Amino acid sequence: MSSDNESEASSEDEVVELVVRYVLEKKLEIAFQSSRTGQTHYLVSNILVADRFQHSNETISRHFKTVLKAICRFAKEVIKPPDFGTTHPYIMSRRDKYYPWFKDCVGAIDGTHISASVPTDTAQIPYRGRKTLPTQNVMCVCDFDMCFTYVLAGWEGTANDARIFMEAISDPQSKFPHPPEGKYYVVDSGYSNMLGYFAPYRGERYHLNDYQGNRVPSSARENFNHAHSSLRNVIERCFGVLKARFPILKMMPSYSLRKQRNIGIASCVIHNFIRKHAITDDLFIEYGIDDMIIEGEGPSDICETGTYTNLSASEAQKRRRDMDSYRDGVRLGMSMYNRLPL
Repeated sequence: MSSDNESEASSEDEVVELVVRYVLEKKLEIAFQSSRTGQTHYLVSNILVADRFQHSNETISRHFKTVLKAICRFAKEVIKPPDFGTTHPYIMSRRDKYYPWFKDCVGAIDGTHISASVPTDTAQIPYRGRKTLPTQNVMCVCDFDMCFTYVLAGWEGTANDARIFMEAISDPQSKFPHPPEGKYYVVDSGYSNMLGYFAPYRGERYHLNDYQGNRVPSSARENFNHAHSSLRNVIERCFGVLKARFPILKMMPSYSLRKQRNIGIASCVIHNFIRKHAITDDLFIEYGIDDMIIEGEGPSDICETGTYTNLSASEAQKRRRDMDSYRDGVRLGMSMYNRLPL
């Protein structure tokens, strides 16, 4: 019985993949055209897209809905956990800067705000966070190929990055790709430094725009923070590519909140699909520059992220102390190599 069920599930997955690939091949261009519309010009753009493909507005809208559903279904095939078993070539190729200091890093985590269209002023309150306009906060994980390896969309703009993060890693239903022992993701100073999640020193210069011009790290902690920020910059560059490719993320049409959430996920799926299958892509080339400062992707608000799930307070504190000691060891090694004062 179990074998029959597995066979049926496998056959269903194969059918879904075939249907999705057909949708991607035959209708993706319409989806791309539609995704480049904003709220102000949405109806006008829809008419232009309809004229471009010689189909009615209703047909264009129907195709957009079909593509959106199919691509979200395809997400599990395209957005996958990173390879935890090896040091990424990106880190290996940048010896002294990242290697061996960050050899066990498997990716970066951050949140980004995308536009949200919420109908009434009262309903907009939870969505009005750091931005003037309503937004949703999307938490993403990426690898050093600039591919997203995890996406959690739909949170209100007022939700703190650290809160979303703790919900994601604590809820088994979220299927978060936890790093194995000895591996970690880099996170910014808005997150706690905890086992598996490597944060910079707080109270020191950190973000790359703090080092613009001729400003250089003046202490061992700043030197560590600068290298950490440079490595973590990959997630901000991913967001830069995503928003440059899909202007709809900056001015969301009046879809249902569920559809708006799915648009964020689908955008990440297409981002990965292009990255993995396109030989050259202008946006990935443009944003593929190390230490590129991305406007609008500022630091997370500092917030204590609570504690580990299913651990006592003493055990959680011990694990944080272990990660603090690990960070101090990396800082010490970097400072000795660069002959900086400890």
